[in-house]
Amino acid sequence: MASTIKLNNKIYHKGDTLTLNKDASAICHAPNGLKVQIMYIRDGSVGLYSTDQRVDHWSNLDGEVDDYRGWWIGAQDLGRCIKAEFGNEFEIVGSLKHRGVELRGMPCRTLAGLEDGTIFVEFEEDVNGCSADGLGKSGHCVAVNNKVLTKKKREKHAQ
Repeated sequence: MASTIKLNNKIYHKGDTLTLNKDASAICHAPNGLKVQIMYIRDGSVGLYSTDQRVDHWSNLDGEVDDYRGWWIGAQDLGRCIKAEFGNEFEIVGSLKHRGVELRGMPCRTLAGLEDGTIFVEFEEDVNGCSADGLGKSGHCVAVNNKVLTKKKREKHAQ
């Protein structure tokens, strides 16, 4: 069994938690906003586990989880059901320059995404960018590939 799968130009791992969008209702009978965990990845299918609630019409992933908590879904269908994470804090991890400004290591906030994996992000400081059609501050926004983003680690505060 595989331990990773690429969906929407992003790598997901067994154990990752996803939030499903409104398309999940038609594709896998799941409500919008349902949190699921990737339990299995095999042969182009993904076994999802509903961590928060039971879901009518769902199964038990061949006896591996409680009834109404599991669902096998094709990878392409799952890609259409994942809710994009906008407004979250990320950091640029790849070497990336925009108009002479090095962006590596800079924290940013996601604003919007495109199907090809391009994400509009907003930085705290002016990076000679755009406003992402008014979604962010003028000069603070840049379109980047999602491969150069990683979730920003929260700093532990000393007590």
